[in-house]
Amino acid sequence: MITIYKYKITTNCEIELPHLAKLLTVQSQGNNPFIWVLLDTEDKILNKYKFWTIGTGCDAESILEKEYLGTFQLSNPVLVFHVFYEIL
Repeated sequence: MITIYKYKITTNCEIELPHLAKLLTVQSQGNNPFIWVLLDTEDKILNKYKFWTIGTGCDAESILEKEYLGTFQLSNPVLVFHVFYEIL
């Protein structure tokens, strides 16, 4: 079945996703960051994805060769983060 799943992410995390998964967006929900992924639940071949979350103004040297997924904000106080990834 083709569907959209969400996954909570942390600062530097790895998530296994079906190999034909399409990363859609990153957003905050309930003051936590999540990614939304379009995937086929019957696809049993998995790839490991590594995600990095970098705050605005922080050192970003480690993500220069990574793919950009998106930007999200957390409030209380307002913080802005940027998510990058690579398939391992």
